[in-house]
Amino acid sequence: MPSPWPPSYWPNPPLNPTSKACDAGNIAGLTAVQGETVTISDMSHSQPIDMNAVLLAAIGSTLKDFKASRDKCRAQMAEAIQLGERLGAYIAKAKSHHRSHLTEYLRDTLTTEESKAFTTVGAVSAKRPVISDKVALQCLGLIDRQAPRIARAEPRTQPSLCSSLVRINNLISKSLKSHPVASMSPDEKAFYKDSLRTVAAFYVDICKK
Repeated sequence: MPSPWPPSYWPNPPLNPTSKACDAGNIAGLTAVQGETVTISDMSHSQPIDMNAVLLAAIGSTLKDFKASRDKCRAQMAEAIQLGERLGAYIAKAKSHHRSHLTEYLRDTLTTEESKAFTTVGAVSAKRPVISDKVALQCLGLIDRQAPRIARAEPRTQPSLCSSLVRINNLISKSLKSHPVASMSPDEKAFYKDSLRTVAAFYVDICKK
């Protein structure tokens, strides 16, 4: 199993304990990292090296490398955005001169999709910083477009008879407060009477049993 620690993170590079250098007593130290069978020790004094110190040094070194890489990435990203904005401005200028045949004019230089992407970036840059606009960054290819999520259709549970009756009763009570039976027209009464036949029959049947 290869060691997860790059050689640059060790005070002295680990050596193979079976090598001639080990036999000659020239190793500076080896350690056991995630199951690798080695020990950190000095052959002459047999004093173990502080693993915590080695780990802390590795963290510090990795952090330094990360910050350098991040700063380089940010600078390159800013340059890419600036070039994308410039392309958008150039395409807008070309469109003003070749409005009716812009695609033909750019055919050997840009694809239609690229032209639309840089046009979008140019329009965004006139309103807000491109770095804060997700669509513009996607047009520049600086971030990937996410695949659309497919919502799983879950079966809808049918309301129980009890909950349906409660809802209907509440609706009827609320409606009767603003439009009581006394204010209903003959046609309305006939309609409600016919509509409530099933409920009325159900009520009579329940009362019998």
